[in-house]
Amino acid sequence: MHQIHLRTKDNVGQWSSVISRPFLKGNALVNKVRYWFDQNYSAHLETGLGNSVVPGQTFWLGSPLTNTLNPGIHKLNSMFQTSAGLWSSPRSDLFIKLPPGNNTLVAYRYWFNQNFWHILTV
Repeated sequence: MHQIHLRTKDNVGQWSSVISRPFLKGNALVNKVRYWFDQNYSAHLETGLGNSVVPGQTFWLGSPLTNTLNPGIHKLNSMFQTSAGLWSSPRSDLFIKLPPGNNTLVAYRYWFNQNFWHILTV
């Protein structure tokens, strides 16, 4: 079991609070993702990932369709399907959709486990 820690930085130099998530590194292949917003499962989207994704590999989900959401706090729910056809438990993450503005991210930081001294800034 490992943890990844993430912070984002906006264009005025403010860092977000830390988000930490556990993960397992294993051999399962992921070939499909299903996601929906808030409690609206009936409007879920499902995307095949082409070739299966191996642990540690990055994949592009596309731009989630948030244009119909009002500004405010929302929940992104997601599930992943393995190459064996098994679905993960749903995972939910809160996010804030801001009203239109000129606040943009210019950097982010991340580190693994308790190794804060080896932080990477991108």
